[in-house]
Amino acid sequence: MLRELERRPLHTLEVDLAETARGVVAGLGAFDRVVIDIPEGTVAADRELVIQALTDLLVHALENAPDGSTVTICADSEPERPATNGSP
Repeated sequence: MLRELERRPLHTLEVDLAETARGVVAGLGAFDRVVIDIPEGTVAADRELVIQALTDLLVHALENAPDGSTVTICADSEPERPATNGSP
């Protein structure tokens, strides 16, 4: 599936990462094993690629995590900084 998504044009829009993560976890039926620690808000991204990446990462993590353990999805945010002239 990811290969198919790589071949299509990006469809960038505002994506709510926390909501998207909750949807992926629900689709996997894994609310009892996954902790979501993502601040509310949106980012500019291709929603389908975010869903596929989260799904792939979670499936792998859940398959390889010890029985009875939880997997945490976390993200942090920083205020948007103005662009500079090539300097950090």
